[in-house]
Amino acid sequence: REMSARSSEPRTPCRAGGWARALALVAMLVLVWPLQAAITFVGSATVPASGAPTSSVTVGVPGGVAAGDLMLAQIAVRGGTGVTITAPAGWTGILQGTNGTILRQAIYYRIAGATEPASYTFTLSSNQRMTGGIAVYRGVDAADPIDVWSTRSNASSTAVTANTVTTTVANTMVVGFFATGTVTSFTPPGGMTERHDAATSAGPNGVAIEAADTVQAVAGSTGTKTATAGSAGANIGALVALKPGGGLDHVRLEHTGSGLTCTPSDVTVKACADALCSTLYTGSATTVTLSPAGWSTNPITFTGSTTAQLAVTTPSTVTLGAVATSPLAANPTQCYVGATATCSHVFADTGFIFSAIPTQTAGATSGTLTIQAVKKADSSAACTGLFTGSVSVGMASQCVNPTTCAGKQVAIDATPIAANPASGVSAYTPVTLDFGTNSTATFTQNYADVGAISLSARYLLGGTDSMLGTSNAFVVRPHGFTVTDIKRTADGVANPAATDATGAAFIKAGAPFTATVTAIAQGGAATPNYGKEIAPEGVKLVSVLVPGLGLTENPVLDNGIIAGTDFNSGEAERTALAWNEVGIITLLPSVADADYLGTGNVTGTPSANVGRFYPDHFTLSGASITNRTDIVPACVPASSFTYMDEPFQVAFALTARGAGSATLQNYSGAFAKLVTGSPIPAAFGFAYLDGATPLTLRVDSGGGISGSWSHGVLPATATLGFLRGADRDGPFDAMKVGIAPVDADGVTLGSFDMDVGGSDHAEVGQTRIRFGRLRLVNAHGSELLGLPIPIRLQYWDGAQFVTHSDDSCTALASASIGLGNYQKQLDSGETSVSPAIINFVGGIGSLRLAAPGAGNSGSVDLCVDLGVDPAGGTTCVATGAGKAYLQGKWQPGSAWNNDPNARASFGLHRGSRPLIYMRELY
Repeated sequence: REMSARSSEPRTPCRAGGWARALALVAMLVLVWPLQAAITFVGSATVPASGAPTSSVTVGVPGGVAAGDLMLAQIAVRGGTGVTITAPAGWTGILQGTNGTILRQAIYYRIAGATEPASYTFTLSSNQRMTGGIAVYRGVDAADPIDVWSTRSNASSTAVTANTVTTTVANTMVVGFFATGTVTSFTPPGGMTERHDAATSAGPNGVAIEAADTVQAVAGSTGTKTATAGSAGANIGALVALKPGGGLDHVRLEHTGSGLTCTPSDVTVKACADALCSTLYTGSATTVTLSPAGWSTNPITFTGSTTAQLAVTTPSTVTLGAVATSPLAANPTQCYVGATATCSHVFADTGFIFSAIPTQTAGATSGTLTIQAVKKADSSAACTGLFTGSVSVGMASQCVNPTTCAGKQVAIDATPIAANPASGVSAYTPVTLDFGTNSTATFTQNYADVGAISLSARYLLGGTDSMLGTSNAFVVRPHGFTVTDIKRTADGVANPAATDATGAAFIKAGAPFTATVTAIAQGGAATPNYGKEIAPEGVKLVSVLVPGLGLTENPVLDNGIIAGTDFNSGEAERTALAWNEVGIITLLPSVADADYLGTGNVTGTPSANVGRFYPDHFTLSGASITNRTDIVPACVPASSFTYMDEPFQVAFALTARGAGSATLQNYSGAFAKLVTGSPIPAAFGFAYLDGATPLTLRVDSGGGISGSWSHGVLPATATLGFLRGADRDGPFDAMKVGIAPVDADGVTLGSFDMDVGGSDHAEVGQTRIRFGRLRLVNAHGSELLGLPIPIRLQYWDGAQFVTHSDDSCTALASASIGLGNYQKQLDSGETSVSPAIINFVGGIGSLRLAAPGAGNSGSVDLCVDLGVDPAGGTTCVATGAGKAYLQGKWQPGSAWNNDPNARASFGLHRGSRPLIYMRELY
């Protein structure tokens, strides 16, 4: 806490000894305790108590509000779900909670402008008792003020509890809002400071509110917060966590630690928005007054970062500092030489001047760089060359960030030089440089690792004296990243790298797989310092659809952010990657935050193809039955039924799912491995399920499955039938059908759709099943009159065939009825069948033969051609009706595959009536 406190006392100048070590300790501490500008409470205002129902409430704006402050409005109203609240323009809703029809609480926020009105009015959909308050906070992130929130309704009680929230950033302000449906006052939760407490009048029919807050220093769970009301009532508790704003945390001065009296030293001045200065403060221009004297411009005003020049003309050690900042920084000024915290800067009369070294690429040789050996002129303060020709100069590199080196050496003109940690440069390597005009030499550098580094030069002047020089700290970025060794996490099976939908399957959608990411230098060698930075740099993997395959959906790759701390020797293995779709992708690596040490993004080489990904499971649904399909019986009267062997339809929908039941949009076209068509593919696995007596389900040879996969869903219709046995069977009033689809990758229904009635198929519905037959009855009559022929639909009731009174669906075309000879051939046209379509009502049909006329006595045989006859069946020559499922057993010893037949006789005398005596009475 003392680290972030401000003091009005003069700061003690930095020294190279104890203070440097102390500041280094501070730099280490901020790694585990990031400091941000604190959020502070400004003030609060509430509505005066009133007992009258109203359609609006006006809440005053607290005093002291400034532009950029966050205003939180708490509105509580009777009526609960029966009333709505409308906020004034400029207010954004955070949450609303209701407790039945008793109570509603709404929380809104607004970022204060340059000027604010005296009050704001919130309106209701009906007159209710209501109250409200506005609390104001400063230092909140105006661009994204709300971190997390919760709301909870509680039964009538004095305990008003708000659910825990898990904050995602440090130093949030957690504000609790508590409301109860009675008039009372509150005691705030333990550890929270009450900011307002207000109520209406009207006793148990009123409403009361409280706001309280606390700072959550570390990201994580807040725990539940419970305020205590003075009297019990239905209540609501809510928590809102506010994000701290990116204010000016501190000013940072970055320098080389040494300079020359004959030329100014460059010092980078940064306005930092956080303790590590990983983000610059750009909210407004920053004005800084620098010390000591000698700055080319002082004070300086800048945004983000700038370079200032300090000239000191006599050999000395000075202490850099910022004696005043505007806006006021939350923390003291920090000074760094590389990663070493020190404000000491040494000025000497002789030394080396490096040209500015720009950002480099690991393993790549730089462009031409220069180093100049100079001294202060004898007669002026200007720099003059010190020597020419070939000179052996001690050269060294220093790892600034990371602060230690990982074994790679910088090469100067192909000569490896000594590597030094950030704590100091002590080891040098002699390198011969050719100094020419103006005592300037050229050289190149190559560093096969990454990070921020600097170069140093040393030349012994005699005795223990030496001249020194240090370059700017420059960043060496990775050349790129590679993604290799992709495999299934569960069993280590290698990625087959399929090229299209015909390629080998790799892993289920959403299942974990593993990949290794390596940060590389030019040439492909790993860069061991990647991920070891002070704020470790990570890698982001994103999925990219392989083009040309018709794939459209590309969900976010799960666990694709690899933390820098996961890297070891420049590589990291990620075992929990997951992509929840069907198809083939590549993995594209880049810097996790798209900004490697402030120099921008680095994108790596896409991986080999990853996949094929295939579904985790299917789910089944129908038009109206959850997780079931819908049977469409052949006949749908009051009591639906289907004859054995009669085709019927099943309407269903299959959905391809990934882990967590996400619909897999790419499961279509060539990537849909459960294909439809005619005849029905065996992979659909239709079967009989769970009846009193087993029946065999056949797939109708003339049917199939219509429908195609679209966006992972197959809406389809299948034509099926229950197979007729060798003898009569039934009746069955609840025969069920199941489906167990298995696609070419082995994908099946999920476990929650399985094991229906002890089966391994998912149930798709049921229908009543009947063993049926069509019966014709012999008839005779006058050749002068039309002759009705009895025709009946029957089914086996378990003991006998009975008229099928439920069948008012079946119809026959008269063309399916054949006429043949028996005793006398009736000439063509002497009789005919009517009507053209024979309809059945309650299983009874109307069939009539036309009168052949006088002199045309004789008999004619009738038959109904119900369809293709099985082997051994009788044949009726007519137009087949396609209803073989109504054939019967009309011949002794035959199977149930005979077409029905009958004899119609015309003009036959009935003979004497079988009477013994008849008396007529008048």
